[in-house]
Amino acid sequence: SNNIIHGDLTTSNMMLDDSEIIFIDFGLSVVSKTPEDKGVDLYVLERAFSSTHPNSQSLFDAIMAAYEKSHADAAIVVSKLQEGTAQQPLRMTLLLRVWMGPGIYLLIPLATTQVLTKNELVQLWKNMECKW
Repeated sequence: SNNIIHGDLTTSNMMLDDSEIIFIDFGLSVVSKTPEDKGVDLYVLERAFSSTHPNSQSLFDAIMAAYEKSHADAAIVVSKLQEGTAQQPLRMTLLLRVWMGPGIYLLIPLATTQVLTKNELVQLWKNMECKW
């Protein structure tokens, strides 16, 4: 409701306190009003449920029903989610891994404003060569 895009909305970034869900790890978050950005958050959450929590479709459906009741722009956001992954823009975050010593690495997020479709991201990944 405050246009906060989590950036990594997975169940690993949720904690349960009694009956309340607390969201954590806002390191990739941004503020955005665009339905596309909100749809990406929901897409990531949907993928997290389907890949790590088998037989959880009914729970995700309940989350979506609550989302639709509580957000004025839910219809357009859900339509962006339903457009499918090929057309869904994905915000790319690059992490620089720096060796600090035996078994110690520092991960530094590299900010980018570039928005890529899934197909563009796959092509970029195929063309990428990392030499250290």
